[in-house]
Amino acid sequence: MLLPVYFNTKVKVPIPSDKKEAILQALREFTQDTERITMDGVKILYDKGWILIRPSGTEPLYRSFAKGLTQEEADRLCKIGIDMINKAIKKTSTT
Repeated sequence: MLLPVYFNTKVKVPIPSDKKEAILQALREFTQDTERITMDGVKILYDKGWILIRPSGTEPLYRSFAKGLTQEEADRLCKIGIDMINKAIKKTSTT
């Protein structure tokens, strides 16, 4: 039996350097009703792939990593991750 081939997409999103933890907390709130893992950022599991959103340890940015069964699916999932990061930035900017 062959294992499925997965495609990857990765994008960096700059953030205000003083908001790293607040953004992570907002991401956890946004995804609390999803199948997820919160060990190294927030990893959201889907039927045909996943998104990992995590802060950089050395730069003021978050990364959205996505894996899907097609390149289009990986790109679509990565965009969802980017949108979540931007939503979290907006939420933390108003508090």
